[in-house]
Amino acid sequence: MGMQLKRPSREPPPRVLRVRLPGRVAEQLDLYRELYRDHYGEEIRVEVLAAEILGQFLERDPALRRRARERRRDEGSEARRHDQEPGRSPRES
Repeated sequence: MGMQLKRPSREPPPRVLRVRLPGRVAEQLDLYRELYRDHYGEEIRVEVLAAEILGQFLERDPALRRRARERRRDEGSEARRHDQEPGRSPRES
């Protein structure tokens, strides 16, 4: 019988990304920090804000979501093929 508790998802480790922003984008990011402070009543570091904006943008992009689904499907198919190799029982993985 299987466990009810699922394994925690394995989040890849954080990655440092150094970027040079165009002046207009940097100004908009500063303005957004002000908006955030006014709305939530607290400061946010520009690095945290930029990472959150990028993360939310990527999570909502329909093309990226489709690609991720396709990759998961393809990886699942590959894992099933691996389990079905001759001389290997499906439980040996």
